Amino acid sequence: MKRLVPALIAACLSLPVLAQDKNAMSAFYGQDGDIDRYGLSWRFKPFWGDVWGGWHASLSPEIEASYLEYNGRHPGNDSSGELGGLVRFRLERGVGAMRPYLDLGLGAAGFSDTRLGNKKLGSAFQFTEQIGLGVSIDQTWSIGYRFSHYSNAGIASENDGLSLHHVVLEVKF
Repeated sequence: MKRLVPALIAACLSLPVLAQDKNAMSAFYGQDGDIDRYGLSWRFKPFWGDVWGGWHASLSPEIEASYLEYNGRHPGNDSSGELGGLVRFRLERGVGAMRPYLDLGLGAAGFSDTRLGNKKLGSAFQFTEQIGLGVSIDQTWSIGYRFSHYSNAGIASENDGLSLHHVVLEVKF
């Protein structure tokens, strides 16, 4: 019982943060050399949230779908689809009209092909790590930068991986 009371108090204190957050849809464009990536993601409402000295922290599940296109001269597949899921940690400052944020994401993805131009992914299954910076504008829009890395973490003999730089536009509803 002594442990239950602090846990309930902490959960109640987190409710205002959770009430502020909404579902969000993002459109993004990224590049890795001769590879372009176009995609959409859906971030669900947070399952955890807290306030740390003016910073709002939250954890949310997210799904993403994208299309990758190779534009180089190396022979090989020129496109691939991707579908993934991850958990995104967001740290957002303040409550005003312009709020900076930091995003960290970890998850897994499936690609429709294991080769894309000169990249040899080794397996359709890939792990993903992501980090992003941006600014939330009012309560609806966000714009930012995200770096995403995809790798099979050595579960297959070939593991070139993909490292992409993205521009992200997000709308919350």
